This record gives sequence, structure tokens and C-alpha cells, in this order.
Amino acid sequence: MALFGEVSKFFVIGFVLQIIALVIDIVGFASPYWIKGESSIDGIKVEAHGGLWKYCISSDFSGQDVSNCNQVVTNAGWFKAVQAFACLGLICLLIAVVALPIKLRLDKASLLHLSAGLTFAGAICILISIAVFAAKEKESGATGHFHFAFAFCVIAMILAIPAGILIIVG
Repeated sequence: MALFGEVSKFFVIGFVLQIIALVIDIVGFASPYWIKGESSIDGIKVEAHGGLWKYCISSDFSGQDVSNCNQVVTNAGWFKAVQAFACLGLICLLIAVVALPIKLRLDKASLLHLSAGLTFAGAICILISIAVFAAKEKESGATGHFHFAFAFCVIAMILAIPAGILIIVG
């Protein structure tokens, strides 16, 4: 544990979980696969998937694959709130991860509390974003299903909670 100096294993495990949560959240945040659906219209298979920032539609038209991706442009307040809370969650996790090595270098307890607090705040922001997105998608009656990027954000939120606890305990 020379890399971390004289710190507990709980602290190291919490820091590693924090980094994993951040990386997984970045992938989920950026990927256009929060939701995916398929349909067939007059024998033409149409597939659509979307995320926080982009949506894509593709179809197999007469043996030719036709695809188009566009930026999400919406005036729906709930979707803007989902984007905002997802951004806040990512920023909180990023600052929390950066604060811990600085804490080790400067030996400031306040940075430890800042990192743990931001880890919990990030988890709460991610929870809000995924809960609102899931509720609104279900309410809309969409026939699609949640896909890997949505699941990655859920996993990141779940990992952030024990990471914050272990950092405090350590």
C-alpha cells in the first residue's frame, strides 16, 4: 500500500469504488443507449435508441441499412431536469475522486469530508436523474426497454454509496 501511504484498506477500497463509479457513470452519461426499442412498419424493421444527448433511428429498407442520429432537442422540463441532475452527479463524482489524492498529499481532513459528501451528493443526483427518466418513460407508454447506459448509471449510483461510506470509515 505504499502508493497510498499509511491509510486503511477501507479507504483504499472506497477510493477504488469511487473511481469505478466515476468511469461507469461517464460511459452511461455519454452513451445514447438509455432506452432502446424496435418495431416493424409495413415489413420494415425500425430500431431506435436514445440517451441524454443523442437519439438514433435505423432501419433495414430493402436490404439497405439506413441510420440517422441527432442531438436531443426538447422543451420538456422533466428531460432537462434529468440532464441537469445527471451532469451534477457526474461533476460531484469527478470532484470527489480528485479531492482524495489531494487529501493524501496535504493531509487535510476537510478534503476527506468533502470527497465523501460529494460522493453521496453524486449518488443522490444520479438517483434523481434515473428515477425521473424511468418514471416519465413508463408514464409515456413507450414500448422500448431500458438499455446498458441506463443500467451503467444505476450501477454507478449503487457503487458510490459504499464508496462514500468506506472513505468515511477508513
